Amino acid sequence: MILYFILHGVQDGCDKKYLDIGSNNEENSVCIPLKNYGWSGYHVDMIDSDITDNYIKGDATTLDYSFVDDVNYLSIDVDDNTTKVLDRINWDWNINWITIEHDAYRFGDEFRTSQREILLSKGFVMICEDVYNEIAQGPYEDWWVSKDIEHLYEEYKCKNKTDKELYEEFKHEYENKK
Repeated sequence: MILYFILHGVQDGCDKKYLDIGSNNEENSVCIPLKNYGWSGYHVDMIDSDITDNYIKGDATTLDYSFVDDVNYLSIDVDDNTTKVLDRINWDWNINWITIEHDAYRFGDEFRTSQREILLSKGFVMICEDVYNEIAQGPYEDWWVSKDIEHLYEEYKCKNKTDKELYEEFKHEYENKK
C-alpha cells in the first residue's frame, strides 16, 4: 500500500534501494512492487519464502547488515522485535522513507512509543501516524520521511487513516504529476 507514498517523493539522484525486514513472502512484501520502478534491495525474514531475489533467511535482531551498501526505503515488520532491529540499523544509510509496524492494535503503546522516540532522535518526521488496515481493525504502523524530503509531504500529514485511503491519495497525486 505504500508504493505511491514512496514514488511521490523520489527525486533525481535517488539510488532506489530498499531493505524489507520481515518481508515474509511475495504477496506480503511491500517492496516487490517497487521493482517495477527500477528499485532493488534485500528481503529479510526468519522463515522460508517464495521471494527469490536477494532473500536473506535469518534473525533480523542479530543479523549483520554489512552486506547492505545503502538504503533509501526501510520497511520493518517484525512485531515485538522492531526496537531490537532499530538498534542494528546503519543510520549512515541514505534513508528517505521508513514504514514501521508497531501493531498498537495488539500491543498498545508498548513498542510504538520507543520506536517513535528512536526515529525522532534520528531526525525523521512522521507523516502518517497510526495507519489502519482492514485486517488489523486498528492502528498498525507509521510512515516516516527524512527531513530532506519532508517538504514534499507537508500537506499529507495525517493520523488514523487507512492504508487504502492513503494509497488512493498518493496514487492520484502521482498520476497527476506524470
